[in-house]
Amino acid sequence: MVTTAVIPVAGRGKRLKPLTDKIPKCMLKICKDKTILDHQLENLRRYGVDEIVVVTGYKQERVNTSFQVKKIVNERYDVTETTYSIFLAKDFLMGDVIIMDGDLIFNEKLLEMLLSSKSNSVLIDFSKRFCEEDMKVTIRDGFISDSSKDIEDQDGVWVGAAKISSFSLPEFKEVISNEKLWRCWWNVIINSMNTQFKAVGSQGYEWIEIDTKEDLEEACRLIKRWYNEI
Repeated sequence: MVTTAVIPVAGRGKRLKPLTDKIPKCMLKICKDKTILDHQLENLRRYGVDEIVVVTGYKQERVNTSFQVKKIVNERYDVTETTYSIFLAKDFLMGDVIIMDGDLIFNEKLLEMLLSSKSNSVLIDFSKRFCEEDMKVTIRDGFISDSSKDIEDQDGVWVGAAKISSFSLPEFKEVISNEKLWRCWWNVIINSMNTQFKAVGSQGYEWIEIDTKEDLEEACRLIKRWYNEI
């Protein structure tokens, strides 16, 4: 079965200024010859995901990679959020679909676990010490019951990647077509669907969402260690 991946990278990355004054966040280097986007595409290709849609916006002309991808431009990146970027990719979605945050650095085993899941799934870290900016989740009977940054009694932290199985794709496309959600982060898609999403635990495999210079420095350390180990 075909698997499609969508990576929304339209945002400004304001918390990383001045590093993002001239390039979008996804083009920041995490090692000498690898960008954040390169890392994601390399892992997706390694696990057989060939249909990849990258939704650009801010400094879209600077988004370059040696990998073959479908690029779509979110011209409204300043007034919309990731749900709208994903909506723009709607006509290219087929088979199982992987949604991945454009600032996520992750051990490749996390992608392997997500792809091998036989149902709708969201990667969740049950061990991470959460902070205010983290997307928190509550779990009921092994499935996501809610996700929000405002949850106080959380069960885990949203890693930033999910799988939508092909049988749920029609509902997924219907939800992302709701204009009322276009200024929301894409967790609202999962919250709005009737279909349940399984919580797939990260099992100690490392990941980091790059929002600050400190995050970027930590991502560089992780990459160096992983590629020495793998």
